Amino acid sequence: AVRAIYGGVLRVLLVLLHDFPEFLCDNHLAFCDSIPKTCIQLRNLVLSAFPRSMRLPDPFMPSLKVDRLAEVAQPPRLLSQYTAELQQTNLLGELDRFLRTRQPHGFAGDLARGQLAAAGGGVPSASLLSALAMHAGAHAIAALAVKAAGGQQLASTDFGETAGMEILSTLAAEFDSEARYNLLTAMANQLRYPNSHTHFFSCAILHIFSTAKDEKVQEQITRVLVERLIVHRPHPWGL
Repeated sequence: AVRAIYGGVLRVLLVLLHDFPEFLCDNHLAFCDSIPKTCIQLRNLVLSAFPRSMRLPDPFMPSLKVDRLAEVAQPPRLLSQYTAELQQTNLLGELDRFLRTRQPHGFAGDLARGQLAAAGGGVPSASLLSALAMHAGAHAIAALAVKAAGGQQLASTDFGETAGMEILSTLAAEFDSEARYNLLTAMANQLRYPNSHTHFFSCAILHIFSTAKDEKVQEQITRVLVERLIVHRPHPWGL
């Protein structure tokens, strides 16, 4: 019975991907929160969608410079109200305050060491971590865009110094294996077609990998990416 349901859902998503890709693009957060972790191909179908007006460059082209693509400056359209879960768990106000002011000091560590678990009823849920990663990433993207619009040349260190990146890096370093896997999965869910979120989260994953002091973090990043590439196509462009 479960195999029959899975086959039916797979066919429905294939039809949506072919005929209504914008619907999957706009609602990918809600779909990813609803798809079980083990259904990797289903998630890849949702994340492979891109607007019909866009032509994707070959991601394997040696001369491709992703940061020079015009599309990476454009934010994707999101219809999911991802901040609602942060608001329900009373995390949104404190999170916004830290993203604006970097105060209180140690807030990211407090999140990792218990505040998220308390908000999630013992274990931070995958959907809560998805909302948190999305909100922190969106704020970091906006901060970098303001700096670039002011005529300042962005240095490689600017990316890692954003408040949003501090939260993601701290959580990845201090979480246990299960929570870290859910966080990395939430970040990998943003690797889609060329847009500002795909560019930021690809850089964020590489930044966490290169600065990780624990080999387990690098192993989990590798696992999250590889398990999405060893299933049948399609694979999201951002991977």
